[in-house]
Amino acid sequence: MNITLLENHWYGATFSPSARFGGDDENGHGHEDTTPEAHGGEEYQEGGHEDSTARRLAMAAVVPMVVAGVAVGVVAARRIQARRAAHADELRRIEVDAIEYANDIAE
Repeated sequence: MNITLLENHWYGATFSPSARFGGDDENGHGHEDTTPEAHGGEEYQEGGHEDSTARRLAMAAVVPMVVAGVAVGVVAARRIQARRAAHADELRRIEVDAIEYANDIAE
């Protein structure tokens, strides 16, 4: 098999609509038409989920989880920063000790 054909096959298998969305191809075969016209025009509604109580409850549950996730991330970042600062301070002390030792030997 030619390498170009192999690359084209890989690209098609990786980035085609069927690989990404589970459909057949970009001609629309295998995809469900979700436009309002396909479902009878104006009388088709999506269940009014924009104002539903379930959606509000889901958002009310998601917001605290996002806030908690951000808080955990901030705490972790601060711990990492403190650990790096302590390590840098230790390296500075070692460097100062080495310089003092070298000065003592030179005298």
